[in-house]
Amino acid sequence: MDVVIAAKTIPKNTLITEDNVGDYFTTIQAQSIFKTSNAVTNPQELIGQYALNGIWDKAPINQDMFQSQLDIFAAYKKPVQASFNVANLSDAVCGWLRAGDYVDIFGVDINQGKRIIENAYIFKAYDSAGVQISVSDTTAIATNFTIILESGEEEVLYEMLKNSTVVVTKSS
Repeated sequence: MDVVIAAKTIPKNTLITEDNVGDYFTTIQAQSIFKTSNAVTNPQELIGQYALNGIWDKAPINQDMFQSQLDIFAAYKKPVQASFNVANLSDAVCGWLRAGDYVDIFGVDINQGKRIIENAYIFKAYDSAGVQISVSDTTAIATNFTIILESGEEEVLYEMLKNSTVVVTKSS
């Protein structure tokens, strides 16, 4: 019986594509006792899916380890994308945020801080030069983001950007 396993460690939030599916997965022969009901039997099934968590090298692969972009958008009633940058490195978890992270966004001024958006999804993260950062890149510093949020929340975000400092925290 064929079982799909990780050919190498797969970082959290990695998008599986035609180009990388062969790098991340291999199929091995295994006894049927190792096959679960949601086991992936063909790595091609995973193209277009994102790894929900990091997956260790040689781990057996199950469908519930992945989600599609449609799954991500389905969590929002009326999803929109918005982009913004933070003024300082310390305003975005010291630059360690990556695509696939969920974040809360605060507007902070001299008098107070106020949570303006909860549980926004980072769709893409960029460095200060505008270069997209891969989820596996552990050295680049993210200061620019494209997020998915509920329609109407982008207006609040852009208003806060005009009038205060925006601070991003990673949601659990």
